[in-house]
Amino acid sequence: MIFEGIKVSDYPFDELTVQGIFLHNHNWDVYRALHNSSLRDEVVSEVAKMLSCRDDECGFVEYYCEYCGESRTVYFGCNSRICSRCGKPHSDNWARTIASSMYDVPHRHAVLSLPDRMWDMFRDNWDLLKVLMDSVMETLDNVMNFKTREDIEPGAVVILHPFSRDVSFKPHVHILMIEGGFTKKGRFKRKGRISYEAMRKVWQYTILTNLKKALPPTPENSQFIADLFKRYPMGFYAHLPKESTIWNRRQISKYLGRYIRHPAIANFRLVGYDGRSVCYWYKDNDDNKHYKTVGVFEFIEMLIQHIPKKHFKMVRHYGAYSRRSKSKYRRYVSQESLAQKKLDDFSKKPPWICPKCQSTMVIVRFRKKPPPDPIGFGGRVEDWQVISKRGLAQEILLTK
Repeated sequence: MIFEGIKVSDYPFDELTVQGIFLHNHNWDVYRALHNSSLRDEVVSEVAKMLSCRDDECGFVEYYCEYCGESRTVYFGCNSRICSRCGKPHSDNWARTIASSMYDVPHRHAVLSLPDRMWDMFRDNWDLLKVLMDSVMETLDNVMNFKTREDIEPGAVVILHPFSRDVSFKPHVHILMIEGGFTKKGRFKRKGRISYEAMRKVWQYTILTNLKKALPPTPENSQFIADLFKRYPMGFYAHLPKESTIWNRRQISKYLGRYIRHPAIANFRLVGYDGRSVCYWYKDNDDNKHYKTVGVFEFIEMLIQHIPKKHFKMVRHYGAYSRRSKSKYRRYVSQESLAQKKLDDFSKKPPWICPKCQSTMVIVRFRKKPPPDPIGFGGRVEDWQVISKRGLAQEILLTK
């Protein structure tokens, strides 16, 4: 069933958003009450951040026009992993930061995925997803050093996507890898021809071998791994077309911005909501558009299943990009200085123009996001940085 538009009169916003669907009719509160015993703490925390996006809890900057007296308040985003409102700007900023410290050598974008029979194995086991990401670098190391006279150290930024285009759970990895690697003497050695067939078979062998070590040594698990070798004699899916080569660092950020930490679904893909069901669209690999309608609680469950376990890194740096190796090849990096964001940064951005008289507005009030609630006596301190933040003024008034 395909339907469009907001079909309920008490919907909280003018536009259809993930936040609005969670808030309307207390959908999230009801879902949480029904599944409270099985919800992870990080899921509750990330949803709470998303629901408070762009309000006082996230902080704000207040602008004032000295000519006509008009004022405007701009609220900060929540940067929640589930928020489809501020996920894109956050991803773009993160991409620019990472791109500024990458080597100015040719890279290639690649995708490695798994057969559908393996998806359920990873759904509730984030430790196995760590094995999945580690196996990527082991695969690249073997492929890059295949039939080479001198061992080279490859490097890659590996990005885990637990979701597919239709928002279901289909774990796969996007890789921004160096086309080649660095020798022991620190010289860059390019390897423009990367065997697609070798990548597929080495990827299959590496991930299945590592999973066999990580899983309990039961006859069922051994048989499952053996069947996957037999069923896929050509290896697992690997996509690394030569046209995806990135020749310089200036082109890197657009790839990272697309694949780093963006939410499972963007608001513009939502087309209909009637209080009970949600309708959205997605495109398949052939760029064909499809519509999907699911119940509101199923929609909530589809989104929160992709929230990672606490402290789990969805983006990892391997090989020549690891902290251990970065200093050895520093001459290939034109590192940009990354200053900590200060209040002055807001005034350096394009000026805020008054909507009434078109004059430049000035910042008169700035409020940071407040620290977490105070730790009770005998409670466990999860973040020691909270202690240093305690007692700091959270609001700054700017006066002439």
